[in-house]
Amino acid sequence: MIAGAGATLNEYYGLNPQIGRILMAVMALGTVIMGLDGLVSIVSKIGPAIIIFAIIVGLGNIIMNPSGLAKAEETMAAVQVTKAASNWLISGIIFPAMGCIMLAPFLAQLGKEAASKKEARAGGFLGGFAFVTAVMIMAYGLMASIGDLYNKDVPSLFIADKMFPAIGVLFSFILFAGIYTTAVPMLWLSCNRLIPDEKDKRFKILALILTIIAFIGGQFSFSALVNALYPVSGYFGIILMLCILKTQLKKKEVPLTEAGILSE
Repeated sequence: MIAGAGATLNEYYGLNPQIGRILMAVMALGTVIMGLDGLVSIVSKIGPAIIIFAIIVGLGNIIMNPSGLAKAEETMAAVQVTKAASNWLISGIIFPAMGCIMLAPFLAQLGKEAASKKEARAGGFLGGFAFVTAVMIMAYGLMASIGDLYNKDVPSLFIADKMFPAIGVLFSFILFAGIYTTAVPMLWLSCNRLIPDEKDKRFKILALILTIIAFIGGQFSFSALVNALYPVSGYFGIILMLCILKTQLKKKEVPLTEAGILSE
């Protein structure tokens, strides 16, 4: 995410990538030190804006370039598109799995803040549905211009600017905010797994150390990091999802077993 922040400001504004990297590192560290309450408040405001703009940008590019979408398969065969997996099915599976392994601990902690199970389930369903809708529309929007953006580090920003420069400028801020809302939970959950108490001075020191390590790693190319780390995270995410499924099935089996014993 630190590398992505640098790539976003560099690709659109021509700024030195280090500016975006430093800014993202400082913002993420500052938010994590604030604690989970501050984090939830910020993410809850930025998340809906990201979804709305992703739908607007993706849908706008589809409407403006329907012929490009019709010829997307032909165009992709003629260009060297970077792939996360060997085929579309595996890519489609590891993408949500990647999100699962990155955010599951944070979402589990967030679920504790819900007033009831019903509220948590409703939030999870609505959030998941909105996310899937935005991703789907943006994916089709990208395919509509795949011949022009296949080698871009931040292709969604490219089509936003192509649609209308003013939208491109606004979307660059939204996209930067999206990177921020990904980086912060990842840093927070990494710290929380080792030192659960956010008020502990060691928590803040750990956050600083991990931010420095992340900043060093963020010096690599954003596209190279995405292509290397996202698939690996996705495969681990599949394992995590299977473990969660197994646990849920066991929980359902226990009451049935106990009921059988009591009836006997």
